[in-house]
Amino acid sequence: MKFRSPGNPIREDYDHIFLAYMAMNLRTTVIEGLRQRLAPLGITPMQMAIIIRCHEGDASNVTELARIIPMTTGSISRQVEQLVNAGLLWREYESQDRRVARLGLTEPAERMMPEILRHWQGNETALLAGFSMEDKKALVAMIEKILANAAGQDDPLDSEQGLAGGGGVAGLRRHAALVRMTTPVHP
Repeated sequence: MKFRSPGNPIREDYDHIFLAYMAMNLRTTVIEGLRQRLAPLGITPMQMAIIIRCHEGDASNVTELARIIPMTTGSISRQVEQLVNAGLLWREYESQDRRVARLGLTEPAERMMPEILRHWQGNETALLAGFSMEDKKALVAMIEKILANAAGQDDPLDSEQGLAGGGGVAGLRRHAALVRMTTPVHP
């Protein structure tokens, strides 16, 4: 199969959309837009996700954050350390198990929340410019369907070709379920 150009991932003579290519480009665009918008606040998009999840009460430690943010526990730990050092998160170790630490937002981070949310929504608004409400709802519905498909499908390489170990979709299923649980829908 020939690929015409990076700017045109859909071939007229082939009814296949290069979903991975388009998803990677979209992810990069979203993250870069957030990175630029959040730079004046001194935080990254991944740190924003941690701050928002702590603010919303969805997670109170690194393990819980790793369940709802598509990052490894190690990556989250490093981002948490930076946020603690920046004075945006507090960390309190459990008296029975020093490996477990509760997390929460500091007063400066709480004051920063309206600005963080404004930048997040501004990025989404810019990306969805020209979309009607119906377009936005249809886009969310399509993405949810793709994630549901990913969470529920059998891996053809595992089942049809009997690859040892398989698991090609196992991580995708977990990630898709997490994204559905944590993706806000902004009208």
